[in-house]
Amino acid sequence: MSEEKPHLYEFGPFRLDAAKHLLFRNGEMVPLTPKVFDTLRVLVERSGEQVTKDQLMSAVWEDAIVEETNLTTNVSHLRKALGEKKNEHQYILTIPGEGYRFVAAVKAVPAAPAVPLPVSAAPIKSIAILPFKPLVADNRDESLELGMAETLITRLSGLKEVVVRPTSAVRRYNSLEQDAIAAGRELQVESVLDGNLQRAGDRLRVTVRLVRVADGQTLWAESFDESFTDVFAVQDAVAARVVGLLAVKLTGQEQMLLTKRYTQNPEAYQLYLKGRYFWNKFTPADHQRAAEYFNQAIGKDPTYAQAYTGLADTYAASAVCSWIAPSEGYPKAKAAAKRALQLDGTLSEAHASFGAIAMFYDLDWATAEREYKRAIDLNPNYPTVYELYSYLQSATGRLDEAIETAKHGLETDPLSVLLREDTGLAYYLARRYDEAIQQYQQSIQMDPNYAPALTNLGIVYEQKGMYDEAIAAYQKAINASERTSGILAALGHTYAVSGRRDEALKVLDELKEMSRQKYVSPYDLAVLYTGLGENDRAIEQLGKAHEERAGWIIYLKVNPLFDPLRSDPRFADLVRRVGLPQ
Repeated sequence: MSEEKPHLYEFGPFRLDAAKHLLFRNGEMVPLTPKVFDTLRVLVERSGEQVTKDQLMSAVWEDAIVEETNLTTNVSHLRKALGEKKNEHQYILTIPGEGYRFVAAVKAVPAAPAVPLPVSAAPIKSIAILPFKPLVADNRDESLELGMAETLITRLSGLKEVVVRPTSAVRRYNSLEQDAIAAGRELQVESVLDGNLQRAGDRLRVTVRLVRVADGQTLWAESFDESFTDVFAVQDAVAARVVGLLAVKLTGQEQMLLTKRYTQNPEAYQLYLKGRYFWNKFTPADHQRAAEYFNQAIGKDPTYAQAYTGLADTYAASAVCSWIAPSEGYPKAKAAAKRALQLDGTLSEAHASFGAIAMFYDLDWATAEREYKRAIDLNPNYPTVYELYSYLQSATGRLDEAIETAKHGLETDPLSVLLREDTGLAYYLARRYDEAIQQYQQSIQMDPNYAPALTNLGIVYEQKGMYDEAIAAYQKAINASERTSGILAALGHTYAVSGRRDEALKVLDELKEMSRQKYVSPYDLAVLYTGLGENDRAIEQLGKAHEERAGWIIYLKVNPLFDPLRSDPRFADLVRRVGLPQ
């Protein structure tokens, strides 16, 4: 009986786990492609010996016929990964015309685990799953890299005992040089799941590790080399192992959500990931591409509830942002959200989408609130639902509740410029202007080109009589994005109330000209007419906004911009028709 080979080797600052195909440097995982790893493994297992080129190629590629240049390239990549400089032979010595020898001192540790086992400590209650990184830098698939993280986030987000940072919080950490521990500290979590992947044809190579942020200790690491059709099995294994290390007791619903597969079709899954990738870019053109990918995913798997939810989110957001007419966007969004819920009533995102459509399109406040509460129950880590629920509470006059809900959403994603801006909006609608300014300024500090925060900051400045500061904020918003109807309406309103009527009328002419080329919300025209004191036209445009379901008509009851109209019985009737309590 032959002696069993050791599976763990240590040399210098490195530790190689032959069984799990993992290499660590001082506890940090070193990404290697499968063939580069196999080249290292053969050299390490025969350290001190001369290994000929033929022997190496036979061991690494087995029966495949390859050129010697493949081996040369592998060794070059390996030297770079080990940190060897040109003409250094700290680890690998080239024997000209013959082969190679691994010259560093190697210690074999047959029985030791590949990575430290978790030490006795308080249970981990928070985690961030970072976008996966490519094993080969010039062969990136960013939709798959972020998508793998997003899928695992979805699996784990249903855990009520654990804070799981949402995709919106982690997607900024996609740099190849990103330090996982630094990201964990910024995200204010106790642990980070970090990974690398490479897709080659129908093969998928994935390495993952779970690290504790406090001391950088690797709690678990694993490597998978599977057919891409088995990507869901890889996700199952990772999610189950992480939950085991988090030491949480699962309810029946949590167990079901953890192991749930939303599609069995790898092609549909890839198309869905591409759709979400473009959705997250949040521009009109990218949302159009997102809708195309979601529809393609549905074509591959007509029972794919997540793809229908993505489609609903895309159409609804495009309608709210006036990128498309509400009459076009909302019916499509509603049909997609209803289909998603028919297919899967446990999908938190689908409940949130349906609630948003009930609020913005149907003006059905009771249904919207019920859907938001259900979404939170299914996934307490989903920030978008807190954002939407805060909108509803503000719109219906529950202003203090709205602020608390917005702040709760911010707790799920502390670095989100959007959620910070939404918190500012809740303060603004509650007429707590100084606190609104503070939130908007913090949002702008995180992203100086974030146009919504710049625009809303200008609106608050106007309410405080700081007209020059307001106009400067609008100009920055225009420079950061484009001359959208929403920004122009706010600018024109400030011109009007500050006595610069001629400039306000020029903005009005620009909006009218713009409306001949693309959709301009009557809500925006109503804002400008209100500033100009043309109340009849303002109320007329608000009536059209109500008929068209222009997104921000929901704030009619509480928006300070419309205070000059509140004594008009027609305005009170409009508030009633929107379904808002008097």
